[in-house]
Amino acid sequence: MTQVLIEQFDDDRTELARPYWRPLLELVGDLAAWFAWRDDFRLEDGRVVHEYQHLPSGKPVFLGLDGQAYEFLPSAALELATLAYSPITRVQAIDEAFLGYRGLRCLSRAERDDLERRIDLALDHAEQGRPMCAETAAREMRELYAAEYGDLTGPVSTTSPLSIVARS
Repeated sequence: MTQVLIEQFDDDRTELARPYWRPLLELVGDLAAWFAWRDDFRLEDGRVVHEYQHLPSGKPVFLGLDGQAYEFLPSAALELATLAYSPITRVQAIDEAFLGYRGLRCLSRAERDDLERRIDLALDHAEQGRPMCAETAAREMRELYAAEYGDLTGPVSTTSPLSIVARS
């Protein structure tokens, strides 16, 4: 039976509503650059969950502060008339986020190979129960973006993982 966790609606969200990138960086490493932060919320048991969106596909990834991945349960939400989530494995979260993005034809062969390698690395870490190193991922993202775009000192939206890169 699937464990169903209900979102706790809280009028006082002062401690929340701030992007927190570590869970995503630990899940997918520098592939976090493909995501935007959307929201955070508290489950009825008190756990805080952050919602990130894979920009190319629009697919959400829900991660707790401890790295636990969740899936949204639309049928339970309809039945319970509230937002409901269930824990899933980190491997499932990665697979869902990048479903359909392996072998993209709009990328060059080298870019596709690099994307495959980076997704496989994240999956290997998830399968072994080891988080990716958030600091290494942030450094690699900073180097990639500096090489591509130059200076990152300008304003960067806090909903982008580049907000970490620009500050680090």
